[in-house]
Amino acid sequence: MDAGHGDITAAGLGSGISVTSQSGDVHLSAITGPVQMHFSNDHHDFSAHQVEGDITLDDCNDLTLSDIKGKITQSGQIRGDVHVENVTGPIHLHTSVTDLQVAGLPGDLTLDSDDLHVNEAKGQVRIVTHSKDIDISQVYGDSYVEDRDGRIAVEPAGNYAIDARNSKGDVEVTLEPNASASIDARTRNGEIMTEYGLKVNGEESKTVTGKIGSGSAKITLSTDVGDVSIKKGTAFPATPSLPKADVPPYPKTPDLSNAPKLKSSKTLPAEPVTQ
Repeated sequence: MDAGHGDITAAGLGSGISVTSQSGDVHLSAITGPVQMHFSNDHHDFSAHQVEGDITLDDCNDLTLSDIKGKITQSGQIRGDVHVENVTGPIHLHTSVTDLQVAGLPGDLTLDSDDLHVNEAKGQVRIVTHSKDIDISQVYGDSYVEDRDGRIAVEPAGNYAIDARNSKGDVEVTLEPNASASIDARTRNGEIMTEYGLKVNGEESKTVTGKIGSGSAKITLSTDVGDVSIKKGTAFPATPSLPKADVPPYPKTPDLSNAPKLKSSKTLPAEPVTQ
C-alpha cells in the first residue's frame, strides 16, 4: 500500500500488509500476517496492535507495538518515544544511538531520549547505548548491558549471567535472596557496596571478587567513574507470566480504539532526538 498525505488506519486484514507512507501516521490493528512499514519522512508515528506475524520497519517518530505474535525488526532512526509490550518473538531495535535485542517480551519496554526500561523479559537481553539511564528487571535470561554517561540497574529473575559495563555512571545489580553467583566487580573512581558480605579491595581503584552461594551465575560489573552496588532483592516467580488472552483476529466491526498509541505522557524535546 502506497499512501500519499494523511493518516492511515487499517484493521482486520488476513494476509499481512506492506505500507509506504509519504506523510501521516499509520495505525494497524488485528493483522494476520507480516507487516512491513516504511516512512518517506521519519517524523510520523507508527502503532500496531494484535499482529499475528513479523513486523519490519525503519525510521519513525513514536513507535507503539503491543500483542505481537512474531518478531520485531527495526533499523533506522527513532525520533520519538517507544512503547512495546507482549511480544512472543525476538525484538531488535537498531538506531545510531541504541542497539537493543530481547529474546521475548511477556512484559513491556519503553525507550525515550533519557531512559530505557525493560520489564519482564524472557531469554537473553542485550543493550548497547549511551547517555541513558537503563533499568532492566525480572529478566529470565542472561543480560549484557553497555552504557556511558548514564546509570545501569539490572535485576534478574534467577541465577542468570550479567555483564554490565559503564564508562561513566553507576552500576547496580539486585539479586534474589537465594542467589548463586560468581562476582567480579570493579571501579576505577568510585565506591563498591555489597549486601552479601564480600570483601572490597583497593583504595582509589576498588574490586570485589568472590562467590555467593555455589557461584553458578557469572556476574561481571565495571565502571570507570561511578559506584557499583550489589543488593539483595525479593524473589520473582519461577517462570514469566503467561501472555494475555487472545483477541479474535477479525472483529465484525473493527474497534480501532483498541489500537491506541500507548505513548509516554512525557513531552517530547523541541528538536528531534534519535533514540
